[in-house]
Amino acid sequence: MLYALPLMLVKPRRLYALIATAAYLLLMIPAQAQVPTITSFSPAAGASGATVVITGTNFNTTAANNAVFFNGVRGTVTAATATQLTVTVPAAARSGFIDVVNLGSFRQVK
Repeated sequence: MLYALPLMLVKPRRLYALIATAAYLLLMIPAQAQVPTITSFSPAAGASGATVVITGTNFNTTAANNAVFFNGVRGTVTAATATQLTVTVPAAARSGFIDVVNLGSFRQVK
């Protein structure tokens, strides 16, 4: 929660401390992640090695910055736009959920 303080009531030393604290908090709060959503995928079924096109939102435009899992097994993203991913189904994949993670939407804080 943010509070507004009348600056004329704050002593200079405290003002510097407030500014430093605010700057620290702004730098330490991670950027809000853009959560990918899947609106469709094609084909609806396929064997390992098949190419699947996933359509949705908030994908990273760099293929390596997207992780796609077929029932927990990571596939290989070969092409990416903000709304479409082309993925090769891994050999160990089985029927189940498709999960997409935009790895580039998280800011690492050390």
